[in-house]
Amino acid sequence: SSDLLTDNNNNNTIIIENKINAPEGEQQLERYASWNKKGGKTLLLFLTLDGREAQSTDDHSSYLPISYKGTILEWLKQCEESCQEKPFLHTAIQQYQNLIKEL
Repeated sequence: SSDLLTDNNNNNTIIIENKINAPEGEQQLERYASWNKKGGKTLLLFLTLDGREAQSTDDHSSYLPISYKGTILEWLKQCEESCQEKPFLHTAIQQYQNLIKEL
């Protein structure tokens, strides 16, 4: 199963497959890409440490590779900048950034 799936009232779906030190299942991304049967759009994100391409599919247009060390760290940096006045959240985001950098 996917690691995160969310949809909205327009039947659009975002699926995130998180792969850190774990093998891909056979045709895993193809199965996820076909989950949205309601006619909306599906965005399939393949999240790895370095943003590598999936090995379980030849159709690299069916998903978007993203990385912890690029995409997620950049997003966390933006979050950190926007929560300066919330010290507990700010500290938690800093700690998460440090954890990712150590992976």
